[in-house]
Amino acid sequence: IIIKLFTAIAFFVLAFGIPACKPCGDIDEFFDINQINVFNYTKTSLGYDKPLEEDSIEFEDYIIKCKYKVGYYSQNTPNYNLINTAYALSCIDPGERGSVEGIDTILVITKFDYDSTFLAGDTLSPIVTINNGWANNNFIPLSEFITQNKETIRVAHGFDIQLTKKPKDLAPHYTFDVIVKLGNGEVYTSTTPQVYFR
Repeated sequence: IIIKLFTAIAFFVLAFGIPACKPCGDIDEFFDINQINVFNYTKTSLGYDKPLEEDSIEFEDYIIKCKYKVGYYSQNTPNYNLINTAYALSCIDPGERGSVEGIDTILVITKFDYDSTFLAGDTLSPIVTINNGWANNNFIPLSEFITQNKETIRVAHGFDIQLTKKPKDLAPHYTFDVIVKLGNGEVYTSTTPQVYFR
């Protein structure tokens, strides 16, 4: 009779689950991008970056930091089953499940002549590398980054851009437009402050 009782309880739990408790509170697990802002940053000897406090920098240390402004939302629906119960007991951070908007295109456009190859208004895509904003030394080609984020954008804070080719004849200053087109057709643009390369 004990075996039958255990079997009945197990069947009930699998079929209907245990009412889910949410010790973490309701969490909005997805994020939605509604703006981007770009800033001039510099690498540091400690392996992370910081805001550029001056308007000039060694080219090799220059980073364009793109920060998303996001809103958070949830797609949870009440469903009392064992899987949902286990999920509810595991806390996640807001936006941890990413953005289903995806990235379609990222353009970095120079506002002034960069060199004899890239003139004012040209895209610098061939010399752009990018990362998810976590580590300076993990830059990958732009095309690879877009492929990785085509369906789902995983990181809510944004990304970093580094240029791989230093201008041969340095112009007095440089300014860049960063354009991000999402998979849903939304387009966001931001312009870096003026910067001088040494």
